[in-house]
Amino acid sequence: MNSLTSKSSNSPTINFMFIMFNKLRNIYIFITFLSIIFSYKLSGAQSQEIIKEVENYLNQIKTAKAKFKQVGPEKGMERTGFFYLSKPRKLKWEYLKPKKITVISNNNKVSYYDHDIEELTKIDQDHTLAKLLTTQNISLKNIVNIISVINHKNNIEIIASKKEEISEIDKYPYLVLNFKRKPKFTIDKIIVVNDEITSTEILLLNLDTNIKIDEAKFRFKNPSFFAPRDN
Repeated sequence: MNSLTSKSSNSPTINFMFIMFNKLRNIYIFITFLSIIFSYKLSGAQSQEIIKEVENYLNQIKTAKAKFKQVGPEKGMERTGFFYLSKPRKLKWEYLKPKKITVISNNNKVSYYDHDIEELTKIDQDHTLAKLLTTQNISLKNIVNIISVINHKNNIEIIASKKEEISEIDKYPYLVLNFKRKPKFTIDKIIVVNDEITSTEILLLNLDTNIKIDEAKFRFKNPSFFAPRDN
């Protein structure tokens, strides 16, 4: 009986229907997303006013710390940890659950350390999100192509793509930056849209800005090198 059920669930017809359902669902989500954008489309002057408000907010931040929750890009995958920022050009993502990973971006040099397998990767990276968050005296138009500015009642969304990419909503990847207005103006969510299927959503929780953060937080020390060793 079990083998019969298994055979049925893996039949080509059911697999085809499942694939088509997923494609139609993603298309529906995408069309809904576009309809929201155009329904809140602002005039050029209104958009510039909001962009200036966002730039003023980002420029007054010198340091920041927050808890974060990251969902995606794998379906159902949720990660949590701490986020640290120190301008100029210093950023740290400290993943604690379900797997301990440390990512430090310092002057576009990125250190990625997987604590489980004790593996360190270092790369040179010109990362758009890191630039947005760590640049002093930021001008958004100098860093990204602004695709759309959406003004909701209680929050603002700015949709942007990498500077050299075509500034169209169907060109990937692109960023969605969400700023809430109450109880005070603050960035609280970042979405990285990789393609029409996969995206990563990062929620910033209890964001605290312009606090003292030890610069050592942004200097990487290989834990396996400093760990005690057996003789």
